[in-house]
Amino acid sequence: MVGRGLGWVALALALVACDGGGVSLFVEVRSDFVPGVEVSVIEVTVEGQTQESAITRVDDLAEGRRVAAFEGLAPSDARRALIRLLDADRAEVVVRPVVFAHRRDRVVSVILTRDCRDVACGPREACVGGSCQPEGCGFDEDACVAECASASECAPSTCALAACEEGVCFYTADDGACGEGLYCDPERGCLPDPATRDGGVPDAGPLDSGPPDAGPPPATMSRLAVGGAAWEPFSAGGTAPTEVVRAAFSPPGRAEIVALTDSWAYVLTLGPAPAWQPPVVRDSLLPELAGVLPTAAFAVPGTTEFFVYATEGGWRYDWDPAPSATLQEFTAYADVPAEWDDPHAPPWFDVRGAFSSPDDAPMWVTADTSSECTGAGVGRYFAVLSSDGFGPRQLLTSIYDIDCPFRWVDQAPYGAFAPFALPSAPAPFSITAVARPGDLYVFRTP
Repeated sequence: MVGRGLGWVALALALVACDGGGVSLFVEVRSDFVPGVEVSVIEVTVEGQTQESAITRVDDLAEGRRVAAFEGLAPSDARRALIRLLDADRAEVVVRPVVFAHRRDRVVSVILTRDCRDVACGPREACVGGSCQPEGCGFDEDACVAECASASECAPSTCALAACEEGVCFYTADDGACGEGLYCDPERGCLPDPATRDGGVPDAGPLDSGPPDAGPPPATMSRLAVGGAAWEPFSAGGTAPTEVVRAAFSPPGRAEIVALTDSWAYVLTLGPAPAWQPPVVRDSLLPELAGVLPTAAFAVPGTTEFFVYATEGGWRYDWDPAPSATLQEFTAYADVPAEWDDPHAPPWFDVRGAFSSPDDAPMWVTADTSSECTGAGVGRYFAVLSSDGFGPRQLLTSIYDIDCPFRWVDQAPYGAFAPFALPSAPAPFSITAVARPGDLYVFRTP
């Protein structure tokens, strides 16, 4: 019955069931403008309501970001939304109106590309792929006139990559192709990074006092012991990860934590003398994850299964006997039915981690499921830490009961969920991964 709860974890939201109080609209934006340099605000207007989302250098507009959510709208066969990208002075960079059918809760994804900058279109038109087209094109049954058929028809700068996506040229900047203090402009190449210019006098001394080849610091961790009254710093022997830990899980039945970075898979053995084992190349252990940035992972209590999730979808593995992993199933983003009819379903835009528990012995979960499950309380469950990415940001903890009633049963703000309300709990948006082999462990940025 575990698979029934994977609607969120595979990140497959497309349409959401109606709740009887009007329909909801979620707006996602993808763009090849440089976040925090060319674009600082995204504004969305629907039915006279306007919502804004601040954009900074750490945002990834190329992958997409949910920027607005409207609740309680009357169903419409021709809903109109106006999306504007603004710079730091709130000057309009590019605008795109869109029209689509909105008879039930819906997510719409809108692409705004740099070849539409300075293009002015007439009434009921929108710039798509550098040309003016009907504002409803690209949604439902109305196709837009394609700007390209392949990436070879698009011409980026030397530091950017070109792709032909949905018939438009889309450029992805690669700041790593530029030198220190520079950023990649997809049209003009490497330019001075505004974030590195402070206008002050040059520093009087060296950048740091450490040896030049000391490398990045090891992973920072916090631990909440079973029955503990406060969080405490955690460290272990051996060579700890120096890259950001993207996802972590405890293999079923083993006193270990597997930590996944962009390049490596690390195993932390627990016990009286916890120690990091020599890492292995991540993609040799989990070859299906090549090129993937995981967002969460957890093992299913009482089984040999574990799951890894990313924006592409979810991978179900078998870890038996260990240390080996065999892919059992992949579920793509677009192929999982939406399961968002429960008010406790988590937002999926910004996932910070997930962990599983064999029971609710610590009494962290407040939900009462006894009326649905013949007197039984919450049993095996997994918890998801995530944020919706728009409006006043807050991290939420959402609970899925694996055994009964097979649904999301509880949700609370990060600081209201029992373990994260204890002293010295990690700052919510410092968290990069979570695992619970017994004690609760958090990987975080310093």
